[in-house]
Amino acid sequence: MKRLPGLLAALIVVSSCLPPVVDESSTSTSASASSLDPGSESSFPTTTAVPASTTPVPTEPPVGWIAPSGVSLAVTGVDGDTIEVLTPCGNPELLTEGTPIYEVDVMIDPGHGGPVDTGAVASTGLQEKTINLQVSLAVQDLLTRRGIASMLTRTADYPIPIRVRSTYSDLVGAQAIVSIHHNAPTAPASDVPGVEIFVENETPESARLGGLLYQETMSALGRFDVDWDRAPDAGVMTVLNTEGQDAYGMVRLPQAHSALLELGYIANPAEAALYEGPDYVPVAAAAIANAIEAFLESGETGSPLVDGRVFNPERGVGRDQCVEPDLGLTTRGDAVTPDLMRR
Repeated sequence: MKRLPGLLAALIVVSSCLPPVVDESSTSTSASASSLDPGSESSFPTTTAVPASTTPVPTEPPVGWIAPSGVSLAVTGVDGDTIEVLTPCGNPELLTEGTPIYEVDVMIDPGHGGPVDTGAVASTGLQEKTINLQVSLAVQDLLTRRGIASMLTRTADYPIPIRVRSTYSDLVGAQAIVSIHHNAPTAPASDVPGVEIFVENETPESARLGGLLYQETMSALGRFDVDWDRAPDAGVMTVLNTEGQDAYGMVRLPQAHSALLELGYIANPAEAALYEGPDYVPVAAAAIANAIEAFLESGETGSPLVDGRVFNPERGVGRDQCVEPDLGLTTRGDAVTPDLMRR
C-alpha cells in the first residue's frame, strides 16, 4: 500500500467529535462546512487546505473529488483545469472547483441515504442511514489520522444507487470497500453482539477482511452491557441468491475486496438506545479502523467463515429514484462520460 505523505493524507478531514444522533428532517446544502453540525446527516465533512510549502506537488491526476458543497465524487477524466466526474446519481458533470483526492486505499460506504432509502428505523425514530453515516465519518477520521487514504461513497443525506457506489470504488482504485449497516427486524436475545459480516464467495481476501472486522467489532462492542439480539448463525459468511451469486450488490459488484458489515440490530430498543448515546460511535469506529489497518498492513486473518446463507434481497433504490445533491457549483458544463454503468 502506498501511503500519502504528511498532510496530503488529510485532503478529507472530518471532525471526530461526533455528537448523538440528531433530527435530519432537512438537508443543508451549504458549501460552508464549518457552519454545519458534524453529527447530522445534513453535514458535509470539512476539507482542509494543505499549505503548498509542506506538500509535494502530485504528479498523477486526481482519482476523486470533493465538490464545494462537500459531496464526494469519482473522477472519470481530466482536461487541464476541468475535471470530469460521476455524480451520486451516475451522471457526468464538469467541475473546475473543489478539492482533489489523489489516492484511495479504502472506500467507506455508509449504507442507505436520502428521503426514500432510510434503511431500518428504530422505535425511537432513529434512522439507519443516520447512524451508518456517523460511524463512517468517524472511521474516516481515524484512518486519516493514521495516514490511510479513504473516501466516502456519500458524505451527507442523499441517495446514491448501489451500482454507482461500486463504480466509485472501481474508479478511485480502492483496495477494499467496507459497507456499514445496522440490522433489522429483530433476532433472538443474546448475551453477545449480533454482528454479521457478509463477504465475497470463494474470495480469500474478502474473507480475511470480513474476519478482521468481525474479530475487532465483536471484541469492542462486547464491552457494552446491553441486551443484544443475535441470529443463531451470525458470523462471517457468504450470502448467495438462488442463482448462486453473491446476493448483495455491495459485495458482488466492486472490484475491490469487499465486506458488508451489520453492526447490530437497530430494531432492538436496547441497541437503539446505545446507538443514540455518546459512547457507541467512537468505539464502533475504532474497531472498524483497526480492522481495516490490519487488513492493509498485515497478513492477519481474524475470525473464520461460518456456514453461509441463501437469500434474495429486495432491489435497492435505483437511478430512477435518485435526486442529485447540490454540488455547490458556481459554474457548470456539459460532459460526455464513458459507459461506466453497464456492468
